[in-house]
Order: sequence, then C-alpha cells, then structure tokens
Amino acid sequence: MTELESKVPDAVKQLILDVVIKRVIARAVLAAPFLAYPVFYPVFVFIVEKLFDVIYAEMSLTVSFVVIDFKNAAHRAAYDKAVEELKAAMAKGDASAIEVSKNDFRSTLRDLIRMRPSTG
Repeated sequence: MTELESKVPDAVKQLILDVVIKRVIARAVLAAPFLAYPVFYPVFVFIVEKLFDVIYAEMSLTVSFVVIDFKNAAHRAAYDKAVEELKAAMAKGDASAIEVSKNDFRSTLRDLIRMRPSTG
C-alpha cells in the first residue's frame, strides 16, 4: 500500500466530516435553536463528531468484511471449479489434462489462501 493509498480513508473521512456533519449540525441548530447557545453548542458539536467517528469506524469495518466476503466467495467458486475439473481429468486418465488441471488447482488454492486478485 502506497502512502497515498493509506491517506485516502482519512481524507474521505475528513471530507465527510467537513461537509455532511457541519450541515447536520446546522440543521439541528435550526430545528432546535437552543443548541446554538454558547453553553450547549460546543458540547453538541463534540457529541455529534464523536458519534460520527463511531459510525465511520463501524461502516469502515463492515465494508472491509463485505469486501473480504466477496473476494472469498469468488476465490471459493474458482477453487471448487478447479477441484471438479481435476476430478474429471483424473477420471478420464489423460495425463496432459491432469497436469493442466493440477496447475489450475494449485493456482486457485493459492489465490484462495492468500485472497489475492485472480490473474485470469
């Protein structure tokens, strides 16, 4: 992961914080003007920002799990297909087909274990 890629989530979070949360705070103050009082406003903004941090962390974690699940499902399907092809090649007894199927099987198993993007 490059330095830029590692900073992107923080930049997205900051952008959301700057745009969306400030609008939410402004609308809440319009709906309940007492929140603009000097006593309440800093506390209200602090609570909203902390709540946003919790929501963002949960969303980030959930998205990570969904991405992992999608990758795992795709790798598992490719692995299952490779297993079936290897079984079929072994049943036929064709040495060249078995060798090709073994290579495909190894590749898909490696991809499943490492969860890396498939090249084919």
